[in-house]
Amino acid sequence: MKKPLPFSANYIHFGKGQMEALVDLSPGTHTVRLLLANYAHVLYFVYSEELTIMVTKQNKGVTPASVLGSPRVFVMQPAAGSTVYAPFRMALHASGFNLSHSAANAEGTGYFRVNLQRTGSKGEAIDLKGGQTEFWLAPPKGEYLVLLEWVSNDNGKVQASAKAISFSVQ
Repeated sequence: MKKPLPFSANYIHFGKGQMEALVDLSPGTHTVRLLLANYAHVLYFVYSEELTIMVTKQNKGVTPASVLGSPRVFVMQPAAGSTVYAPFRMALHASGFNLSHSAANAEGTGYFRVNLQRTGSKGEAIDLKGGQTEFWLAPPKGEYLVLLEWVSNDNGKVQASAKAISFSVQ
């Protein structure tokens, strides 16, 4: 495909940096697949495996907020209280916020800031201004505390914070 993906009911575009969507599917069997495209919505030929979904009941009048809850950010990995071995992957998620590279100047978007504190050491802030939702770390062994923040691309201010989690690196 050298043309932009169509804007239709069959293609949900995440052009505003969404990390999730509420999809209204009628009862029946549906097949979905994630496609990666550029800013002009032209496919990169990178896509997920197909996922088949069986919808048994359609709930009319459901709003995204009633399903997804209030806007929030959280650390998906590592789990709170876990022990990990370096290098390890840190995975982050934002519900109700739109993610974007900070240089894109897309209104209403933001990025993650990870504040990593090793017991007995000075903390370090890691700004993921490239729009990353995961990254790899290889810190020294020890006990760590992580505070995740969501920073607005509009004004550089923290819009949300996750509950701090602790984990050990062995």
